[in-house]
Amino acid sequence: MLGYLYRPSRSLQKDMWLESYYLSSFRKCYDDLETMLNPETLTGSGGQEAIQSFLHPCFKSNARRNFIKKLMNINIRMKEANLILTKVDKMTAAHGILPLSPLFTKRMIESSMRCPPVYKLRGNIG
Repeated sequence: MLGYLYRPSRSLQKDMWLESYYLSSFRKCYDDLETMLNPETLTGSGGQEAIQSFLHPCFKSNARRNFIKKLMNINIRMKEANLILTKVDKMTAAHGILPLSPLFTKRMIESSMRCPPVYKLRGNIG
């Protein structure tokens, strides 16, 4: 959020700075790729640029003009569905329990996306 308010540092590519800040805040090894991977693997995978390119259409989309709604959309699609729900499903399935996640129902997600962004922030804090 602060990166969005203050704009990119000079060391970042001008067209991919939002993606870079988002991935750094995600805290899932994005900043450590050069340390973790050998040079051949890093080059072969496309490195940080390949990951940024994956997010680029989400940030540049005109479908959601408001930045908060863009972040919510990305978080719902990338974080919750692929990380949190997968872990919950695996842990509960091991014990024969069917988890119900009311925060990730279609109705709840649609309602949260309809809510005006002004109600989701206090000052510049989400």
